[in-house]
Amino acid sequence: MKGMIRFGVHNVFHVSMLRKYVNDASHVINYGTVEVNEDVTHVETPLRILDKMNKKLRTTQVDLVNVLWSHHEKGDVSRELESEMRKKYPHLFVEEMG
Repeated sequence: MKGMIRFGVHNVFHVSMLRKYVNDASHVINYGTVEVNEDVTHVETPLRILDKMNKKLRTTQVDLVNVLWSHHEKGDVSRELESEMRKKYPHLFVEEMG
């Protein structure tokens, strides 16, 4: 349409958005706590299962678990398929059976 004004977001970075860095001790990473292999890979292992849930999709239901991984903070969890976690890490489900 002629004469119509379009509004939108432009993908432009402005230098005015830059700010001076404020030094903070929490930004420093302690490399002594992270184990790195010779080929510079990092292996994470699950520490424990925090929560279970059942997610209903359109036609199926999926069992999910919230997993706390090593080298992560308490609030940093991931949702994984319960069936996959039982195959790979059965020791996490031992206390549930007994």
